[in-house]
Amino acid sequence: MVAFLPSDRVITFTQYLNLAPKSQGRTRIINLCKSSKYLSDGYYCSLLAESRGHHVMPSVRVLNDISKKALYEMQVAQLLPALAQKLGTPEAPTELSFHCVFGKSTQPEMKEFARKMFEAFACPVLEVKLKFRKSLASE
Repeated sequence: MVAFLPSDRVITFTQYLNLAPKSQGRTRIINLCKSSKYLSDGYYCSLLAESRGHHVMPSVRVLNDISKKALYEMQVAQLLPALAQKLGTPEAPTELSFHCVFGKSTQPEMKEFARKMFEAFACPVLEVKLKFRKSLASE
């Protein structure tokens, strides 16, 4: 079942794969494939879009960054002190989970953090999980 209304502007990955590359104008691809792991459809979609000269979100660089904890932890660690100051320190270990959609969050206290995450990792949808202890640490 297709989860969107029919349109010539919204296509599936299979349709995009079968398109001949066009050099007319600027083409923007928003990759919403379920998996972005190496060699998955999502990874290949971004790779193909970049090779065709299309502007794609997320880029292959972002997919590589978010696939390796060591790569994203350094960037996220810079954002955590401001978030910990805003949210305070919990009495007991707590886990916070939310979605960041184009840099926005439905949780008011996470709006600024979601915007900064989007600036660091331009990805249409991110699931963010944070663990609060004595000091805030990302998972």
